[in-house]
Amino acid sequence: MNITEEQKADILLAMLEHRYGAIERIRDRVYGFAIWTLGIFLGVTGLVLEGTLQPGPTGRWVLSFAAFLALAAIVFYIRDLEKGFCNQLRVAIRVETLLGFYETGVYDSAGGLYPPSWASAGTAAGQGRFFRMTYLLLCLGAAVLVVTVSLAGMAF
Repeated sequence: MNITEEQKADILLAMLEHRYGAIERIRDRVYGFAIWTLGIFLGVTGLVLEGTLQPGPTGRWVLSFAAFLALAAIVFYIRDLEKGFCNQLRVAIRVETLLGFYETGVYDSAGGLYPPSWASAGTAAGQGRFFRMTYLLLCLGAAVLVVTVSLAGMAF
């Protein structure tokens, strides 16, 4: 099969548009899931702080264990989404490379359309911190809940 350069470019642009859409959907899903989870963690924390929820010793253990289990399940789920995100990102970068987005002189004589550092996105060398910060915020939310539940009735 003979494909012209123009047809190849059209195929690559269509692939790139689809990859960008998939990346955005995964990012939105992670963001929404993390926000809801933090809201639940902080909502329960608020109930304990205001005294509406006053767990006894067994209740404190159960709430702390539930927070740990919820955090573990959520991190496992988000980690799976992160793998898909990185795979989509690597394909997008490959297409961008084929289209010359990182190459000097293809679209602009002063440099590529994208900085060279963007070509390492989705790898260990990438500089994006979205997932790392999401994990950190979720752990912080769970830690605040566990500490609050543990100190309930003692410190406040």
